[in-house]
Amino acid sequence: RTLPNMDWIYWGLLLLLVYFLVRIGLRAWRMVRGKKEAQELLKRKHAQLEQRRQEGVRALAALEADEQEGIAAMLKDKSALEVAALIRERKCTAVSVMIFTIKAAMHAQDLYRCLGDTVYKKALERARQLDEHLERTGEVVGELHGVPISVKDNLGLVGTDCTMGLAHRCFQEFEHSASVVEVLEEQGAIPYAKTNVPITLLLPETFNPVFGQTLNPWSKERTAGGSSGGESSLIAAGGSFLGIGTDIGGSVRIPAHFCGVVAFKPTATRTSLKHKGTTTKGVCPIPSAPGPMGRNVEDLALVCKLWFSERLWGKSPDTFPLPFNEEKYSSDGPLRIGYYENDGFFPSCVAGQRAVREAAAALKAAGHELVPVTLPSPHKLWEYYYLLSGDGFSQTLELLDVEPHEPLLNLVVSVNMIPFSLTSKLAMLADLLGHKVTANTMRNFGGKTADQLWRSNGRRLEYKDEVMTWWKQNKLDLILTPATATPALRHGVGGNLNSTCSYTFIHNLLDFPAGTVPITSVTANDLKEEPPLPKDNVLRKAAEHVQGSEGMPISVQFAGLPFQDELVLRGMRCLQKEVRWDGADERVWKEWEAAGLC
Repeated sequence: RTLPNMDWIYWGLLLLLVYFLVRIGLRAWRMVRGKKEAQELLKRKHAQLEQRRQEGVRALAALEADEQEGIAAMLKDKSALEVAALIRERKCTAVSVMIFTIKAAMHAQDLYRCLGDTVYKKALERARQLDEHLERTGEVVGELHGVPISVKDNLGLVGTDCTMGLAHRCFQEFEHSASVVEVLEEQGAIPYAKTNVPITLLLPETFNPVFGQTLNPWSKERTAGGSSGGESSLIAAGGSFLGIGTDIGGSVRIPAHFCGVVAFKPTATRTSLKHKGTTTKGVCPIPSAPGPMGRNVEDLALVCKLWFSERLWGKSPDTFPLPFNEEKYSSDGPLRIGYYENDGFFPSCVAGQRAVREAAAALKAAGHELVPVTLPSPHKLWEYYYLLSGDGFSQTLELLDVEPHEPLLNLVVSVNMIPFSLTSKLAMLADLLGHKVTANTMRNFGGKTADQLWRSNGRRLEYKDEVMTWWKQNKLDLILTPATATPALRHGVGGNLNSTCSYTFIHNLLDFPAGTVPITSVTANDLKEEPPLPKDNVLRKAAEHVQGSEGMPISVQFAGLPFQDELVLRGMRCLQKEVRWDGADERVWKEWEAAGLC
């Protein structure tokens, strides 16, 4: 029998090999060229940052006569609302407040590298205009007349970049400010700086080659968190009264907890992300939301009042038009609050458990009903990982191809280079070795088919219904939990310890409003009571980072059902009133004195 001619098969295989080699070569060439361009962009960006800083220094020098004696003492411990009142009552000017705030922000930047782009000169000019308006008319332009605000890097602000820590996103200035920022500007707020973020926003730790590594004001050895880590660091350092971040997994609440400030994530559909930068367009059904951060819960409530109104609806018609319910927020009636010290997914540290007990006791003493509860089906939180990595982070990895190497993202890059079908086999091996968290991470990270994603989103919706049913059965208004499983981590491990943030992840997965309030700090006794190091490698690493954390801030978290934002803010306000934690005040004052700001 005559065998078929095999020449065409050989030629076909050869052409296929050539095709793949060309693709590999083109990608390698693109990566080399891109990384070289990135280095040039970084040089230019760093020069621009220094130029803008010097412009600010010169603008401050030109306004030396407008500085107000005793302004530091006047602004110490003040909330944004209190600063607005001082300006409205003409006890200080918007210019004098802005001068001091810029100096404090510059000092914070020198110590903790919390800033991104700055617009100092523009902010001082706007402050002068507002002072003239008040002098001429006797009226303020709005609720935040003359109050300086800081804005997270990924939110649009006219004349600045939304880099997300990427060199190739530099020098792409936004022509429009984010809608949520515009609303505050129309009420007299003055943006003066943008704040640092992790590269691609994917980590609970803030570092990138554009703006550097942000440090925690409580300990430079520890991270300020992420992805709104620049905001939390700046506020904790006394360089901002009020900041705006974004949150898709705890990105305002985690850094607020790490740095000892307050933060709130609203129900996503009540806000808007119009004119916001992103690295993952349309990737997953887990919604991101802008969120205010600051020193006082009343400030966060004011921001939400302004956002939950026609002021924002007119700019973003897709925002759900549900106005702020003042009666629900201001009421002093008793709340029924469920609380748990562990979510059943990742164990909380001893200090976090103690904080929940102390918060529960304080709220009970204030007349609220506190009931211990157990979160249903905590293993279903793995759907967060499953959905978030649904595209295999393809958009993110494409961006990283042409950026300087970032070791913090090694886990994301390496896991997604392994075919999803193979990771399940590796997960079995990790399970056998006793590393349960690693095994579950591998089972859920990685690219999926459309069918797998649809089924996962279906499970997410079923879990949301299960939790809401459990909530109603227990007749709860709110739940009270740890903020995360640990205090602020040391630098360099954010990518490996994402699962410690399960306490915040759940409220993004289900789109529940949630906020954090600092009430205590880690004590030596807390550390003595920590259990022995576990076998699981992730649990062990988290426990190791708890050690040595004495003095670090500890927050608790409130959460409510969708659209019950006012109830969550009310719970936060009540707790802050009952347990007034002023741990940062003396530290900030000493830093101001050392810098000659007082």
